[in-house]
Amino acid sequence: MAGGVLLVLSSPAAAGGRSFLLYAGQSQSSRFPRCERFEKLVKLVIRLRGDSPLVSCEVSAHPDDETKGTYTNTMRLIEYALKCQVKDLLVRAVQTEVYTLTFDAPLISQHLKTIELERVNLECSALNFSGCPALEGLKMTHCWAYAHKISSESLKYLCITGFCSVLDDSHMRISTPALVSLQLDDFHGLTPYLENMPFLVTAYVRLGKGCFDFTFCNLNMEGDCDVPCCGCHTYLVDEGVLLSGLTHAVNLELIAEPEKIIYNWDLKWHPIFGNLKTLLLNEWFTAIDLVCILQHSPVLEMLTLQLGNTEKLIGITGAQETVKESFVCAHLKDEGSEHTSDGTVDINKQPAIRRTTGNWRACYFILGAEFTEGICFFGIQKNLVTYLTSVLHESNVDAARNVSTWIGSCFFTPLIGAFLADTYWGRYRAIVVFLSVYTVGMLVMTLSASLPVLMPSNLSTSEIQRAMVYLGLYLVALGTGGIKPCTSALGADQFDTADPVERVTKGSFFNWYYFLVNVGSLLSTTVLVWVQDNVGWGLGYAIPMVLMGFGLVVFVSGRKVYRYKKLGGSPLKRLSQVVVAAARNYRLKLPDDDSALLHEETEANSSTERTSQFRFLDKAAIVVAPSSGKAVETMDPWRTCTVSQVEELKMLLRMCPVWASLLFFFAVTAQMSSTLIEQGMAMDNRVGRFTVPPASLSTFDILAVAAFIPVYDLMLVPLVRRATGRDRGLSQLQRLGVGLALSVLGMAYSASVETRRLAAAGAGRSVNIMWQTPSYVVLGVAEVFTSVGIMEFFYDESPESMKSMGAALAQLAISAGNYLNSAVLGVVASATGRGGAPGWIPDDLNEGHLDYFFWMMAGLSVLNLLMFIYFSLRYKG
Repeated sequence: MAGGVLLVLSSPAAAGGRSFLLYAGQSQSSRFPRCERFEKLVKLVIRLRGDSPLVSCEVSAHPDDETKGTYTNTMRLIEYALKCQVKDLLVRAVQTEVYTLTFDAPLISQHLKTIELERVNLECSALNFSGCPALEGLKMTHCWAYAHKISSESLKYLCITGFCSVLDDSHMRISTPALVSLQLDDFHGLTPYLENMPFLVTAYVRLGKGCFDFTFCNLNMEGDCDVPCCGCHTYLVDEGVLLSGLTHAVNLELIAEPEKIIYNWDLKWHPIFGNLKTLLLNEWFTAIDLVCILQHSPVLEMLTLQLGNTEKLIGITGAQETVKESFVCAHLKDEGSEHTSDGTVDINKQPAIRRTTGNWRACYFILGAEFTEGICFFGIQKNLVTYLTSVLHESNVDAARNVSTWIGSCFFTPLIGAFLADTYWGRYRAIVVFLSVYTVGMLVMTLSASLPVLMPSNLSTSEIQRAMVYLGLYLVALGTGGIKPCTSALGADQFDTADPVERVTKGSFFNWYYFLVNVGSLLSTTVLVWVQDNVGWGLGYAIPMVLMGFGLVVFVSGRKVYRYKKLGGSPLKRLSQVVVAAARNYRLKLPDDDSALLHEETEANSSTERTSQFRFLDKAAIVVAPSSGKAVETMDPWRTCTVSQVEELKMLLRMCPVWASLLFFFAVTAQMSSTLIEQGMAMDNRVGRFTVPPASLSTFDILAVAAFIPVYDLMLVPLVRRATGRDRGLSQLQRLGVGLALSVLGMAYSASVETRRLAAAGAGRSVNIMWQTPSYVVLGVAEVFTSVGIMEFFYDESPESMKSMGAALAQLAISAGNYLNSAVLGVVASATGRGGAPGWIPDDLNEGHLDYFFWMMAGLSVLNLLMFIYFSLRYKG
């Protein structure tokens, strides 16, 4: 046959259910000796049949003209089928020695559901199926692709067999986020890069001899390959190629020729198969690969290994026993593997069992207690100025000063709670004690507002009531100081960092922790403040008191599922010993050999490795041979410390510059409760028929946090993880830096709004208060990055014996940032208000330049960001 087409058209039942079979072509008998006559026939069939809908269309084609190799009639029939709303399209090109059918434009159809292509050339745009929004199935057999990407938002079933990618310098990307089933069989060329497929259920991948991802250099993932034709030169620098897109699969088969290394390369990035239940592998893997897969497949139920030669599995270096031992210890369901590997214990002080303790089952109780604490704290803080002025009849200045002092105390007392938790009580007992103190404080506040005998007269204030109010307030301050650092640290303790799945989940815990804090703030700002203003202060304080008691009960009820960290003695004493010992040994010379330093073995891990920073502190660990022959155990701890102690102090010293560079961020966020409110008071606060109080715009900050945390945790983290290869997407320092950068944008926008407001005021007009909304939203999103990130950073980077103290340092940064903001405002007022000038922030903002202040804060934030980047690059250097 020299030219022609086989066309099968099937109409729907509504059109009579008829099938049309048209065969026409050139042959040696010259049934249709000229392609022009065949073209007329095709046009005739199209005209006679009309535009009635089609269910399916099958086209099997030869070139129209053997000399030119054109497929004009074939393309005309495909266009006709698409015009008739065909749902199933099959195009099969009969292979010739010279010519092949080429698609150089995308298919566009609102009705097409399945496409099957065989022996077809596909140019770049032809693999973009965005013009087929109903497409669910795609099968390509022995096709050739000249494209960098296959993309479809709706595709659910993808089958690629004998597919050839002619790109030799990059991996074709497959972007099919709705995919349910994938079959990638004998792909020729570089293995495609699979983007995230969150709904994937079944995947079969076989890398045959046509795969270019082979190696001649026995690549071990640690060195560089110097073989020019090796496929590893095309790999992405910091992420996997194939397995990163298969992490959501439930059933997975990975087949490859022994010399194909793409799976081995991808396992370098430790992909987590969180849904995987059945897995089939052939003999491409090593023992290390298998261990890695099993470590990152927490729900795997069935593993099938197709082994022809076990030499690669057990190794050829004589390390069979080591491989076997590590495999058994890590993965067999014996008694040891059921326990956590971070040294945590259960309520009976026995090693914590992984399946019955910790994880989210424990965090629900902890988050419940923190949620009620957040409602109580913000239920007092948001309306405290009003209570002091209207009930205790304090002046505006005295009330503002007393509120600032109380808030500052609330963020300093975490140091007390953290010290007691890390040194004497443990986090669980500390939370129970301080929750009880908190509840008593709320009870005192409720009584002070409810008992008629304590109510003041119209013009005087009862001293008894005043004493009860401040007693209740500072009991609450003491209680919140013990709760805030301990709940976040205890929640993080519920995740075993040695387990890759739990390690990722721990980052989510901090996100949802901050989410619930903000939801509590939102409920307090709306419901509780309304009750206090419109019903009464007694009920307004009684509601959070009852919630606080309920939170205490909820927290205690989870005691049997918590994981508990063992106490390591007084951390401050251990740090002080390092300073004293380093000072006493300052004349000694540091040895070149680390074995000359005093190490200690712990139950959880081996001796801590020595770092290169702050080398003068290493002198504290020099072992001075005692003349009396004393044993190491009896050495004076104030003269010789362990390397672990020295490294604990180094950890804190390394964190100090990062902590200092974060203070200005909280000075910026403090504008939401100071200058932004003052700016709003000078704007038109009418929105339709409603009047918006300037302070209520902070609700947009809370809403931004509550809305963006799920977006960050469920969408942004998986997306960034594909680009960075990190479990949590961004590193902790990168996350903090993004928040700092957003704070610059927030201040710059506020400055531009103020410039516009001043111009409008000069012309006798006003600017609507809703122009402030983006400032609150941007700063709210910045909090998701930095306020949450600082909790996770200080918990992870703090010494094991000082996790609560690390959480307290995060709270202290908020307090110090607010005090820094007060200092900056004082300096600005003093510097710009000299000689009777109104200054930048006068009582009448129309006479000042609040925009200059905002621009100054934006500029200082840029300098602070640069300082943070500098310290981040040097961190752990």
